[in-house]
Amino acid sequence: MSGEFTKRELFLLRNRLQFASFHYLRANTSYGADGTVKSARHKEICIEIIQFLLCEEFENKHFDCYLKMREYMCEHLTDNLDIEIGLPLETVLRGNEWDLYVDRFIDRLITMLPGFHEICLAVLTGNSK
Repeated sequence: MSGEFTKRELFLLRNRLQFASFHYLRANTSYGADGTVKSARHKEICIEIIQFLLCEEFENKHFDCYLKMREYMCEHLTDNLDIEIGLPLETVLRGNEWDLYVDRFIDRLITMLPGFHEICLAVLTGNSK
């Protein structure tokens, strides 16, 4: 599915995800651990992706999409950030040392767009499990 998006669309998505992704990753490290920030940024990332895929504002009708997408993202990416993107959970990163991991994280999210899209469509059409 990501082949269906233009470079411009993916560039804009990447920019929309940049801030939340950095703060989400930082909240996952031992030295930046903050459950409130982690949860809020995870939700923000999911909502950005839902809005991108559906081309509409997030509303209550999308909440089940969010829950399913969150579960999928946890299972395939965020529960294993050290393995999936090589994020060092114990090493203190400074300045632009974060760029590599933020880019890897967003790259993985982009490769997951087809799965996210399937989830949204299944939930909105009433065909989800």
